[in-house]
Amino acid sequence: LADASAETKSVNFTVTTADAKVTAVVVDQDSNPIANAGVVLDTVSAQVTAPPSPSTPPQFSESDSAGLAMFLVMPGTYYLRAFLPPERGFINPTETKVEVTSGQEISSRLVFQKRDAAVSATISGSAKLDDGKPVDAFVWAWSEKGGFAQTRAAADGKFTLPVSIGDRWHVGAGKE
Repeated sequence: LADASAETKSVNFTVTTADAKVTAVVVDQDSNPIANAGVVLDTVSAQVTAPPSPSTPPQFSESDSAGLAMFLVMPGTYYLRAFLPPERGFINPTETKVEVTSGQEISSRLVFQKRDAAVSATISGSAKLDDGKPVDAFVWAWSEKGGFAQTRAAADGKFTLPVSIGDRWHVGAGKE
């Protein structure tokens, strides 16, 4: 300021703390813990086609040797998802909704089904460029219940994705 005067402004606001805890218990269908599974805690469900704006970024963790992944959060509604690479032989669990209040600790089980033991279907197709030429693209699918599957198409563009039944699946593909 040109006249060396000062301005003082008072602002009242509330600082919220992440005093609630969400623990994902990641197991197979026999209740054996699964280590190194990717676990996502999100304020937006995977079933939402257009997330509300603004949304809080999702939190990511990896399950430890006991199959646990922990998140410190503020009170609210969250969606918990987990995933493993397809070569581990599992079908990813359905997304779980969790609601936490201040100071609360919630534990939620995410159960991976062994692919050979789970009731599943196969999505088969061909990945092609705009001109119709087959391509070895990365192919992925996501379900409206939070499931996820991925694979790589062969040189002739053909791919298969094992998925759980009883859900609607969407498929995408990409290549550099």
